[in-house]
Amino acid sequence: MNVDSKYMSQHKNSWFNITLFEVDWASGFWYNFGFLKFAGSITDAQHSEDRSLFYFHNSNYLTRLDLLFITVYDRKIK
Repeated sequence: MNVDSKYMSQHKNSWFNITLFEVDWASGFWYNFGFLKFAGSITDAQHSEDRSLFYFHNSNYLTRLDLLFITVYDRKIK
């Protein structure tokens, strides 16, 4: 289940995405919570480094905590 509030925009080769609020979970696989997330690119790259006021993600492969736009904890399990 995914609940979020987003604003997305694209102009020529640049794009940006602002997520005001996000809750996403799949029972037994992952869950994440986030507030005020920014992502974007001035080139046509599809991926960018997200920056969040608060973001927590936990899954079988990754645990990540962002606070005040800085990644505080990031653990990848192979």
